[in-house]
Amino acid sequence: MNSLLALGARAVTMVISLVCGVITTRMILGETDVDHYALYTLLITIPSLLTFTDLGSGAVLVNAVATSDDVRTDRKLRLQVTSVGRILLMFASALMVINTVLLVTGGWRALFGDAGAIPGAPLAAFLCITLFSLTVTLGVWFRILLGQRRNHLVILVQGLISPVTLAGVWLMLTFGGRAFDSFLAVASYAASLLTAIIGFLLVTRSTAPLIPDALRVLLRWRRVPGVRVMDVGWPMLAQMVTYPIAVGSQRYVLAQYGTPTDVAEYGVAGQVFFALNGLVMAAGVALWPQFARRRHPLRRPGESHEGDRPRQRSGARQRAASSGGDPRCSRCCSAERSPRRPRSCGSSARGSSSSSRAASSRSAPPRSSRSAA
Repeated sequence: MNSLLALGARAVTMVISLVCGVITTRMILGETDVDHYALYTLLITIPSLLTFTDLGSGAVLVNAVATSDDVRTDRKLRLQVTSVGRILLMFASALMVINTVLLVTGGWRALFGDAGAIPGAPLAAFLCITLFSLTVTLGVWFRILLGQRRNHLVILVQGLISPVTLAGVWLMLTFGGRAFDSFLAVASYAASLLTAIIGFLLVTRSTAPLIPDALRVLLRWRRVPGVRVMDVGWPMLAQMVTYPIAVGSQRYVLAQYGTPTDVAEYGVAGQVFFALNGLVMAAGVALWPQFARRRHPLRRPGESHEGDRPRQRSGARQRAASSGGDPRCSRCCSAERSPRRPRSCGSSARGSSSSSRAASSRSAPPRSSRSAA
């Protein structure tokens, strides 16, 4: 059912994104030129190259939320959210350092090729990455919703990006003049930040007090060290890096060895392909929390997991020692006894035999008196 909801939500948002994308493309090409549209497509492609903002650690959150009894009071989940939030914060900080270096050294202009020679292109890239870094810090929201099997809600919230981008581009072209032609991509990043804020607020409200408690100890590195998350993150990171290299980097290859017209044509054709690709991925990603839930079943009342057996055995030994029984015997210290009559264990058998011998010795007369009689 979750896959069907995600598929339906993606189908609706795909149509809206296609319509808004075509209108946005027509407005940019009609009001500016091909070079500015090529710069626009190069800038909005950067987030697709940086899909590994959490270094793969977000997979831990999806699995933990999907298998948690109560996300509001799960202490381990709160520590995992704190650890993933710190990774996102460090990634955003490192990204801002690289962004500043590229702006100062002229790296943005060299990266964009001929489109980088447009006046204001490096500053536009700096503003876009700044907004993207702010969006990265709020990135736990869609991972938690995915673990809650609410991927359709993630798709619907992110579906607001295309209409808001269209509105922002229209405002810039209408009231900004030619000075804002190089900064049209800022509208797309502002829309992404807006949707991240909306999604973050939804998750904060639905899982309270999980997010506030995690944010409260986010910067207390020594006092609250967090938990291990990269044991799952590294394999996930290897998968997340391959897709941007195979698909997202092609526009930058065209920017280096082609013309702005080639980049613009690729951007127009890619609107349909990437929309259909997102439709297929939406149905597959929705199955993730179901798989995690089947793989790690929740604990039911009276049911024990494999990992709890050593703890149960140690508790049984303590109960047996306190009751005076043999700690090696599991029958006398089991919490769930069989309805049949249990056999007496070795310690109880030895205790009963010794007590019977003592009773017989007390009741029997001395041997000397019997011989005298």
